[in-house]
Amino acid sequence: MNKKYLSVVLFGALMLGTAGTFTGCIDNDEPAGIEELRGAKAELLKAKAAVEQANAAYRQAETAWMQAKVQEQELLNKGIELGNQKLELELKVQEAKTEAEIAYWQSQLEQTKAELEINKVKWEALLLQSKQNLAYVQQAYDNAMAAIEASKLVLSKEELTILEAAQGRVEALAGKLETAHKNLNDTAEALNKLLTADSSNPNLVTEAELLNKIEEKQIALDSKNLEVSKIEELIAKNIDTFEGWEAEVKDLEAKIAAQDTLLAQIRIERTKIQESQEAKDAYKAWQDAANARYKAEQEQTDAYAGKKVNNVSYTFKLDKFSYNVASNLALTEVLDATNTGDVKTDYYKNGVFAYGDESYTQNDYINNKGTATESALKEMLALVNAVPGRAAEDLAWVNLDLNNEKKNLTAAENDYDKAFEAWEKAVKDYKDGKTYTEDQFNIAVSQMKGILQDIKDGDYEGSDDVKVAAQKAAYNEYITFRQTMTDNKQNNQPATLPATITDYKTLKAALDAGSVDSYVPAAYNPVDPETALMTASKAAFGEKMYMFDGKPRLTEPSASEIAEAKKDLDFQVMDVDDYSAKYGAMGKVWFYEDKVNYYTQIIEQAEAIQNLKAALTAQQDAVNKQIAANTASLVPFAEAVEKAKEAEVAAMNAHDALYADINAEEAKVTATRTSYVNIKAAIEKEIADIVDYDNVTITDKTVEGIKQALAEALNGAKEDVVEAEQDLAAAQKELELFKAGEYTLQYAIEKAQAELERAQARFDEAQAIYKIALEDLNALIAKFTAASEQPAA
Repeated sequence: MNKKYLSVVLFGALMLGTAGTFTGCIDNDEPAGIEELRGAKAELLKAKAAVEQANAAYRQAETAWMQAKVQEQELLNKGIELGNQKLELELKVQEAKTEAEIAYWQSQLEQTKAELEINKVKWEALLLQSKQNLAYVQQAYDNAMAAIEASKLVLSKEELTILEAAQGRVEALAGKLETAHKNLNDTAEALNKLLTADSSNPNLVTEAELLNKIEEKQIALDSKNLEVSKIEELIAKNIDTFEGWEAEVKDLEAKIAAQDTLLAQIRIERTKIQESQEAKDAYKAWQDAANARYKAEQEQTDAYAGKKVNNVSYTFKLDKFSYNVASNLALTEVLDATNTGDVKTDYYKNGVFAYGDESYTQNDYINNKGTATESALKEMLALVNAVPGRAAEDLAWVNLDLNNEKKNLTAAENDYDKAFEAWEKAVKDYKDGKTYTEDQFNIAVSQMKGILQDIKDGDYEGSDDVKVAAQKAAYNEYITFRQTMTDNKQNNQPATLPATITDYKTLKAALDAGSVDSYVPAAYNPVDPETALMTASKAAFGEKMYMFDGKPRLTEPSASEIAEAKKDLDFQVMDVDDYSAKYGAMGKVWFYEDKVNYYTQIIEQAEAIQNLKAALTAQQDAVNKQIAANTASLVPFAEAVEKAKEAEVAAMNAHDALYADINAEEAKVTATRTSYVNIKAAIEKEIADIVDYDNVTITDKTVEGIKQALAEALNGAKEDVVEAEQDLAAAQKELELFKAGEYTLQYAIEKAQAELERAQARFDEAQAIYKIALEDLNALIAKFTAASEQPAA
């Protein structure tokens, strides 16, 4: 039996279709003894157990394959995404105008390339995993085929013929499915290879390669057309006898033999070419070019490793560097404070920027993606750039912030002055034993109610000017009343006058919408001098400083107290409310003083920072030029390698050109022979189904099966013709694009993506057809199994 090793995908499909088990049945029409019957059933049970074991292996392998397949596809999709991103970034590098832009896009490109390589490694690992899964399943497939063979021991001739026909169809389709799967994997690998290709290298393909490809596709198309015409010719003969088909087989054998004769003659001609002086000279030229290419590559390898080549050393050196800003104490403090977290660098310490000298090779430069010197300068500049105020735009914002904070400071100082005055008054009242009585409160509230009622009624007499003056006086008297209530610790209502009430008119509108009682204190709040002093002291000096030795303050905080208190504050981590809660209106002043000092210092330091940045940038430019010169000294080695490769390819092509005609002729003859072999195989397979093992014709079989097989072969050959025509047209299109200079990596990727989609469609179709055939085979085996398990008569 012709076993085929199936792909992992094939086994997944096999399990989807394998519902029953492969067993046989006993031919109850044939005479057999009881012992023979028992022996046959024993064989049947052994076969059934073997198939069940194989099925379990199939299921396990299918699960592993499906998991790997999903991950493979995800990584392939990611590779496509990264590949497109790489092309876009390479274009941006080319379009960049400044060195900074080039460096940025180049860094992004290098990162994408690294991700692409990592993705490729993961994808190839998963692909290998799928192939390893195949190894586990192959043995299970062998077991299943062996089980079917065992079941044949208990089948009748008729059952055996039916089973082998179905089994043969499954095997044939399994072969096609395996081929489709291999093509699917090959196209996926080809796409992944393009995704990681270097788009800066224009030598994706040569014109000679494209011409050879066109010739190959043309030969394949001619071969398939020949196959179609020959099958159509056979079908047109309408042969109705077994002997007639045997004669056609002999005719095909003669044609195959004729092609074999041509191939033998071709081999003789090839030997003559090989032995000619021209071929020997061409071969020697090819080998000499290969040796020259090897020498050029070796010199490049040595140079990249830092060895001497032609007495020139290619180990490069970069000098040490130091820059001191320690004399600028304010700038040093800012740099020290900034040198933390994400911008921290070991190349700056206590006002000194410095790194040591360095030796490196080109291999070091490539493997480390630069030099330690470059990294040092990059970190130094990152530290400087992290300091606020380094650019004109930053300074503009700093000036704006400074002006805003100055305004806030002025407002805070005014608030503190009021709070301080209130505290001073409270101190005097406390010392004098003065308090605010309920009678004073009631008189003031009664008077204010009258004024508010007049405002609400709006009943003023006299000229317009007199009315306006009276209205303004009434509004100001109400504001003064509220301040008096506040000063005497009475609870105004509303507690804070709404921002919308800014003059007589808006106050009247508020009174019209409400009541007079809503704008005066509701009840007297008893206040003694000590409580008033504590309240005023807290408002001025805050929770931390409003008392001294358990009593409210009678003197303002001293300079030493203030200096100690400020040690507890940091405006960069605390907000104004934190300052105010701890130290009242005085703390609020401190907060805005700190902010003003901060922005003032930034502006004062801006020029020093710009000078520092200019010095580091100049050093970076000098190092970049030195490294660029070192790299440029290696360019001749790369150019020599490229020229040597071109010379080798030219020599190889000159050598191969001597064999071009004979190789083309051999390809045509081989393709023609393959077409004849395919047709012969299709006929012989059906003939084999008509004849049993004793070479005796089974009378209930006819030659219609051969005709049907040829009809199927014709359909398949026509499909192959269409595909071959598409392949030829695609190859011709590639040559056309190449000549027009449009055969780019992007085009190659898009083409590979399209081929992958076609391969996936062909595989899906082959899998669906295979599943149907497998289900038919399972149905037959299930039928035979059911018959075999019936009790013997």
